[in-house]
Amino acid sequence: MSVVVGVVVTLDILIILLNILMAIHLKKARKGIARMLLSYLAVYDLCVGTIILPMRISSLIMDRRENNWPLGKLGCVLYGIATSMTVRSTMWTIVLLAIDRVAAVLAPFSYATRTKVWYGKAAGAAVIFYSSVMVVIMSTTTKQYIRKDGKTVCLQSFRFVYASNTQHFFLFHRLVEFLSANLIVMVLSLATITKLLSRRRQRIQRIIRRVEQNLTCMVVFLLLAFLVCYLPFTFYLSITMIPNKILSVGNEIEVTIGQAVMTLLTINNLLNPLVYLLFTAREAKKAESKRRSTLLRLVQTKSAAVRRSLSMNTSFPKVGPEKGENS
Repeated sequence: MSVVVGVVVTLDILIILLNILMAIHLKKARKGIARMLLSYLAVYDLCVGTIILPMRISSLIMDRRENNWPLGKLGCVLYGIATSMTVRSTMWTIVLLAIDRVAAVLAPFSYATRTKVWYGKAAGAAVIFYSSVMVVIMSTTTKQYIRKDGKTVCLQSFRFVYASNTQHFFLFHRLVEFLSANLIVMVLSLATITKLLSRRRQRIQRIIRRVEQNLTCMVVFLLLAFLVCYLPFTFYLSITMIPNKILSVGNEIEVTIGQAVMTLLTINNLLNPLVYLLFTAREAKKAESKRRSTLLRLVQTKSAAVRRSLSMNTSFPKVGPEKGENS
């Protein structure tokens, strides 16, 4: 148990530090729709590190030992709301990033001339509004904790107890939501990668793509990390919709699988800033190397000009009257 707690604490610290660095760098970077969506993503990941993981660490330390949720009913409700809010917001922000990058690659000239920064603000606000509405509906129609032997047992966000009249609707809605998001990201990632590897480009599009190519490559890696971490959770949701008569899985196995897929979602909160910072460091190194090579070429050009000037002065000496000629 101490090893598990140590791993989760280390993961929490890394998520907080890396997302703070990502948010600071994005604040100083050039404004744009993709960078604005990345800043929203950093905020969601930071919420995971500051709200959700500390609660999970408390659960690992105290809940497993005493079989009792240590933070009470209010903490359990806050844990469920924060988990649902961050997972849903992260998922649809990734979808918006995929749409933004495929637009930048397929129609680079129109993207560069017609898109505005407030498009990203409006899209981010729409994601937050949708997630908030779904969280409010979930909180009013689900039971997030149960009383067992006089103790409070907090249910994980994927094991909410739904009312009988809303159970099938919410399970089906959540499955459709995750399936559609993963399918959109998969298709748009494939389209973006195919277009980036295509060699049939017009000259003006090639010039514009050079500016967006590095950012697009970084976002493609974020999309791939999203698929790796979210597809198992989507598969788990599809399995849990099968009736128990068809799928006879024990309770402990189901809980273990659920915790594993939720751990993958948490790892995704670490991969997002890690991929961004690695690409940023790589681009900074390339920019520094380009600056040094440009400076070196400038110095070499000036040195060659000085040498040519000196050689011309020595080859053609100034002709003047000799001494004593005028006397």
